[in-house]
Amino acid sequence: MKCTMFLLTIVSLLAGQSFFNTQGLGELMHASDAQSVALAAPHALSNWNPGMLVVLPQTRISFTGLGAVSIARRNSLTRAVGNLRPSGVWGVTPLPCGFRFSLSLFERFNQDFDIWTESTATTPYWYHIVSRGGIYTLGANLTASLLNHLGLGLGYNRTVGGSREDWNFITGDNRYRSTDTIELNWSGSMLLGGVSFQHPYFVVATVFEPTHTLQGRRFKRVHGAVSDTEQLFTIRLPLTISVGASIQVNRKLCFQLGAERRPWAKSLLNNSTWRRLRDVWRLSLGLELNLIEEHPLRLGYAHDDWYFWNELPNTPEPSPILEHSLHWGTSFPIRRFGTTDLAIALAMRKNRTPAGTMYEEAFKMSVTLAYSEAWLKRTRRWGY
Repeated sequence: MKCTMFLLTIVSLLAGQSFFNTQGLGELMHASDAQSVALAAPHALSNWNPGMLVVLPQTRISFTGLGAVSIARRNSLTRAVGNLRPSGVWGVTPLPCGFRFSLSLFERFNQDFDIWTESTATTPYWYHIVSRGGIYTLGANLTASLLNHLGLGLGYNRTVGGSREDWNFITGDNRYRSTDTIELNWSGSMLLGGVSFQHPYFVVATVFEPTHTLQGRRFKRVHGAVSDTEQLFTIRLPLTISVGASIQVNRKLCFQLGAERRPWAKSLLNNSTWRRLRDVWRLSLGLELNLIEEHPLRLGYAHDDWYFWNELPNTPEPSPILEHSLHWGTSFPIRRFGTTDLAIALAMRKNRTPAGTMYEEAFKMSVTLAYSEAWLKRTRRWGY
């Protein structure tokens, strides 16, 4: 009798964020601080858009941390995974002649997972696969502010990162163990542009990231055997177009809309094992209510499908991973320092697998500590 194998996940603070991270480049992360995350993370309206910094009276620095717990259900099995890590650092300072300069570091793809097979009925050993790592982007942006309404920005992103996978094979009687190691390293660069027009009653903005290339290196070492292999390959990431609009209804109510297009279907050059990628849209809607002074209430909803498919045997069409998320957040001012922003998101994911439909609920909490320059330059006067 054929026994279906279900991948179980260790409940650990250092485990991965999603059960789907084993495919493609892992989970695509959105560069946002907690304030933007609470509004469903419209990328074009976030600080990571180089064209958004039209008005900047002082230096700003923010640090964002992310905690996540995911629970997956398939048939009668339920498993959980947890994660706690930094997700982004961002800083900007004004320059003469209406220019601004910003630096950022954020996680682009998360590649952590910790899984093993449930049964040895179909194989003579257990699998236990642990992966740690991710792909990160270091960005430098220059923004020009025109007439206090128009922002033009140009940015340079350097993408680097890597992961290490340890494949452990354990016999059912626990008398024999073997480990294979796979190391993946990535690097690439790109230029991006952003534009925004800001008015007291509305804001429109867009970001364009052109197609760019990631150089990959895969090194596999089979312990106990002379079969080390190294593979070099190139992956072309798709162009991304993000647009957003913010409407200020009155002093207490503001709406935000966002859309993002990523045509992944033709993005890969020479990695035939990842042919099944799909073009995706991300749509978001946010609402900010200023009912309590200095503690705005932020709500959001996003529809965000994943960029890869799950292959199903004896099925002509692969299965997409569908995701819907609800967001909530607020801010807490810190006197003579800045603010602490809080965001909570609940993402609901669904995907058909060969062993049945898998459901995943991911609970994420983002906390941003934002510092705003609190001092003024002292002017020296005659006599003291």
